[in-house]
Amino acid sequence: MDWIPLAEQKQARYESSHGEEDERAIVRRGNAAYAAGLALLMAGDAAAPAWLMRAAERWPEARHVAESLRERDDFPHDVADALAFVAAHDPVAYAEAVDSVVDSFETRAEFLEDVPVADTALVLDRLAARRGIAHELPESPVLPG
Repeated sequence: MDWIPLAEQKQARYESSHGEEDERAIVRRGNAAYAAGLALLMAGDAAAPAWLMRAAERWPEARHVAESLRERDDFPHDVADALAFVAAHDPVAYAEAVDSVVDSFETRAEFLEDVPVADTALVLDRLAARRGIAHELPESPVLPG
């Protein structure tokens, strides 16, 4: 896969957002940032960490909705759990939840922004690290080596 053009496409999508953002727009913009970051990461580009950090910064903006996400049927429960456990600073529960997120990526055929990477797990890992929760993600074909 040619990762750089994909990264450029996602960067342009991130930059195209204007005006006041609601919670969904924050999440969409974060998704575009981490899709760009992941594509750059897979290409071995040094700009990857900056884009992944942008995504992580967008997600904490929406952290107040983490608990309500856990109650929704249309949102992945393991992702909502991981967000809630990061916010609660529960490293054991977070580790279980984020490993479940990686497992779910290994079994799916469709990916956000058509990028075959466990992007959600990478962003969660960044968020957790910023909150002082260290967890080594498992080896996986949907994670960088």
